[in-house]
Amino acid sequence: MNPVASNTATRYLERLRIALADAPADLRDDIVSGIREELVGLDDSAAETRIAELGDPAAIAAEALAGVPPRPAKRSSAYLAITVALLVVGGYVFPGIGWIAALVLVGVSSAWTPGEKKRAIWTSVAAAVVALALIFLLRGEETGILALILFFVVPFVTNLVVGVWLSLKWRAGAA
Repeated sequence: MNPVASNTATRYLERLRIALADAPADLRDDIVSGIREELVGLDDSAAETRIAELGDPAAIAAEALAGVPPRPAKRSSAYLAITVALLVVGGYVFPGIGWIAALVLVGVSSAWTPGEKKRAIWTSVAAAVVALALIFLLRGEETGILALILFFVVPFVTNLVVGVWLSLKWRAGAA
């Protein structure tokens, strides 16, 4: 890093670095380095003159970022964890409501595409319908316990698979 003798230049470069905070690191470093080179060795008066020619750091940043797509906002993995946990076990811990809450969380999230959300929700609902159908189809003394086991296992396994799939999609979108 080249030293900048002038306090005026140092303050200007810091304002420029702050203005470029949303820029990719290599672009920000290139711009700050280039302007630092122009200001190296200038006293305060000469630095002020050159800074006036360069312009406001915010304007430099706006021009530099004009062609750069915005960085996606960082997503909290807590949202994912809560959604998947409610999807997999929410219906058992909070009967019905936990599972419905998970489906709502999937539906309102911007982390997944509309198609991904639709597939996840419909797969989960289909598992619940299959589990209910199994209860009615396998009712009776000999198959009752099997029906009860399948009633709990089918949605659990299906929602576990859907939860893993949503997690993979979430991580792929965050990359």
